[in-house]
Amino acid sequence: MIRMHPKSKRMRLADLTPAEYNPRRISDEAMEGLKASLERFGLVQPIIWNRRTERVVGGHQRLKVLEAEGVTETDVIVVDLPKSEEKALNIALNSPEIAGEFTDQLEALLREVNEEEPDLFEDLL
Repeated sequence: MIRMHPKSKRMRLADLTPAEYNPRRISDEAMEGLKASLERFGLVQPIIWNRRTERVVGGHQRLKVLEAEGVTETDVIVVDLPKSEEKALNIALNSPEIAGEFTDQLEALLREVNEEEPDLFEDLL
């Protein structure tokens, strides 16, 4: 059965402690693309925060962008997990093995978007 986590909460960024074990890193170039995406589309994928450990489980890179831009508060999705499940969720959220991959339609879709919004990908890709 799939569990739903509809609980969200507004939190100060200063109270969001990143998980020290987070296995992701991001290049400066990718960080700039993430920043451009957040500026254009907003934070459409919230930070995930574990009530038990008071740590960020997902959204570490988005958190870095928000902090760098001087944002002081954000909405977070609240989970309530033991540390072992928190780590498993962190891995699942970051795993390319379960993220899927682009289909052959990607190239056509990119051309279509580029025709309609020619400057869109200058900052995002």
